[in-house]
Amino acid sequence: MTRLFYLFCILITIGCSSGKLNEPGKYTKKCTKIYKNDFSAYNIEDYRVATARDTVIINQLKFFCVGGASTGNIIFDDFGKWAYHYELEKNNRTLVWHNIDLLSDGNKYSVYTSVYDVQPLYTSVMVFDGEENDMLSSNSNVKEKIILYFSEKIRNSDGYTAFLKEVFMTFYPDNWEEYLKKNIKYRNSLR
Repeated sequence: MTRLFYLFCILITIGCSSGKLNEPGKYTKKCTKIYKNDFSAYNIEDYRVATARDTVIINQLKFFCVGGASTGNIIFDDFGKWAYHYELEKNNRTLVWHNIDLLSDGNKYSVYTSVYDVQPLYTSVMVFDGEENDMLSSNSNVKEKIILYFSEKIRNSDGYTAFLKEVFMTFYPDNWEEYLKKNIKYRNSLR
């Protein structure tokens, strides 16, 4: 786990991306509409991280033009509060769940979700098995199941007030109630 954490920190601080477009929609650099229970497109992006001896590629699944906390809310609803959280830079927060049976297949996964507040507005997730293998790689036998899992959950979400309360209490302990009120008002304005 420590190796994965350091690799993830390197990914966030020095990683660069090159996207590969996947259906169902057209990748957009700017969201003209923010969806309440949908997304404009999804994309799996390769992040190349240079280490002292090698270059490592980690895949991140992004859903665009949806609330930046959607993937975290999905895991929170199904598996409870995260095990770890990181804030590596402003507006870039990551929540981590370890050893969860994400796909109800008896296998344990580690899931890293984003909580972003930037344009293009997106929510993202990275998934690893117990041996730290990237489950969104091209040779993963569960990649499509992961995409389907998050796609369906985003489309069937009924809001995420309880999740956001926990997030705001974690990252803004002194004024979390203010952030929660603003977010509920914003979410209620979406269609």
